[in-house]
Amino acid sequence: MFKKIIILACCSLLFLPLLAAAQIPDAVKAKLTDKLSTSTAAVKGALARCAIVESKIQIKTTNFDNSKVKHLAVYNRVRSSVANITEKLAAKGVDVTSLKAALAIYDQKIKKFSDDYSIYIGKLKDDQAYACGKSEGQFRTKLKEAKTALVQVHKDAVDLRTYYAQTLKPEINKIRAILRNDKATSTATTTTAKMPAVAPIVE
Repeated sequence: MFKKIIILACCSLLFLPLLAAAQIPDAVKAKLTDKLSTSTAAVKGALARCAIVESKIQIKTTNFDNSKVKHLAVYNRVRSSVANITEKLAAKGVDVTSLKAALAIYDQKIKKFSDDYSIYIGKLKDDQAYACGKSEGQFRTKLKEAKTALVQVHKDAVDLRTYYAQTLKPEINKIRAILRNDKATSTATTTTAKMPAVAPIVE
């Protein structure tokens, strides 16, 4: 009886790993099937999102092309206005050297904004050359480059507004204040000169 138990135990020790090994591939196969179906669903979802992303890029490209024209029109209007003020002040004999220097810097900032905007639009259009989900990550890389370029465009726009508010406008206001003071002084002098002398009151 003891021998039978030992033989049975030995046989079970031999066959138990074989049974476990036979069952592991089924469990592994089930897990692999689940993962495969999950990844297939993710790929299908990504491809479905690709059409949305590509259409958004197309819309953004068109909108930003129009936006660039509007922004540049505003900046150039401001530039023309300041240039006109500078010419009028120079014609009156006012020293506008600092204002002209500030206007030249403003022109450079407008050009930088325009150039960076063109770079951004170029990167967006380059991105359209790659098919979303089928370009081995190049689409995403180009999209990140376009986003970085857009950040620079926003910085340029803020820089232009800040420069106008903190440099150009105060310079114009300073010159206007000087002109007002000169005008007030000359008016006061003229008024004093024209006033008749008041005779003393005799009681």
